[in-house]
Amino acid sequence: MKAAYLLLLSIPLLIGCTAQITGCTMEMMSCPNGRGVGRVGPDCEFAPCELPASQNECQTKSGFWKDWCYKDYASQVTVDVTACHEIMRENVKNECYYAIAARAQSIQVCHSLPKFKEECVLQVAKTSTDDKICIDLKEQKKAECFSTIGSNSNNKLLCDKAKGYVMGDYDLQYLCLRNIAQKNGDAKFCNSLDNYGYEEPYYARDCNAAFQ
Repeated sequence: MKAAYLLLLSIPLLIGCTAQITGCTMEMMSCPNGRGVGRVGPDCEFAPCELPASQNECQTKSGFWKDWCYKDYASQVTVDVTACHEIMRENVKNECYYAIAARAQSIQVCHSLPKFKEECVLQVAKTSTDDKICIDLKEQKKAECFSTIGSNSNNKLLCDKAKGYVMGDYDLQYLCLRNIAQKNGDAKFCNSLDNYGYEEPYYARDCNAAFQ
């Protein structure tokens, strides 16, 4: 099934962001502790395998690696935006905020971020049933949020708020309704697509494939 069929949203992998910021290759190294790290920094060295145990540990480092230590502590050990503020390099600081947004589990964390708040809210929406978190988002991201929350909560009215916005080849309202139908085992939903204005054959094919 195409990736476009998926309702749940994903933020790009952190290593992709790292490679883009530093200009390093996206080569990965598997650490003995099971962690995968990429090349970062001015010399494109592999990031440390071990995560810092505390902010105090970061004080013992210097230059780029001190900033990177704070980023790892803030976004991987904790989800604490205040540690990001200690970072001197703006690109690493932004990556710290981005990584926190990718792991956030509460809307309070999102509100603490100076950047990437919308991405953060969409991350929280994946496991939430509270549509209030969508209110401050705009246009496509608001529709994605309502579609996700609607699917999570079995609330078709929230699906309606996502109509007209597209993910991949499919309307976000349809994806929300289809996911609800699939969770409830309602295969008859595929026969009612015309009622929602989805007459294109690929909607019917996708809907039926979801129940096979």
